[in-house]
Amino acid sequence: MTDHRFLRTDQDIERNFVALLGSMNFNDITIAKLVDKTMISRPTFYEHFNSLYDLAERTVEEYLCPFKEIFAQALDSKSKHMNIKEIYPQFANKVADTLIDCRREYLAVRKIPLGTNSFDQRLKKILLTNLAPYFSDSQSKLKIIYLTSVLLGNLDFVLEEQRVPKVNEVLAGIESVIGIIAGNGEI
Repeated sequence: MTDHRFLRTDQDIERNFVALLGSMNFNDITIAKLVDKTMISRPTFYEHFNSLYDLAERTVEEYLCPFKEIFAQALDSKSKHMNIKEIYPQFANKVADTLIDCRREYLAVRKIPLGTNSFDQRLKKILLTNLAPYFSDSQSKLKIIYLTSVLLGNLDFVLEEQRVPKVNEVLAGIESVIGIIAGNGEI
């Protein structure tokens, strides 16, 4: 049987941790500041988390859950025969809605410096894994990496502009980058 008080305390600690991240750097957050903000004791914190890094990793995992679900639904086995261009709208709007609804929280969680376990790096792995089945030619790895980079760029755009970039905006941006790489475009 689940103890709802325990779960609520977990959520309170996580919510206050993210709130602190919105106003200060991760390295400036201490357990003392967090327990004071959450109005719990230090031993209560340690009943729930081993350390701030444990809390940080679990928070990142929690904020990645909606994306795992979105990509699992949009890129399921039924859509394997579809072109990624047809699938993109299915998940782009859901991703944007998720980001916009909790914009401040996602901006804060993205600041947690966990290296390869950071939000962006783990989201990148989720994208790479889910996109791989759609590519089978010899340049697949490079295409997947580029597409993942575009999608992560879209994430930045959505957080900043609070809307999904239109396809023509994405294409114009990509064409500009191609021009710069080819030496024909301006920076």
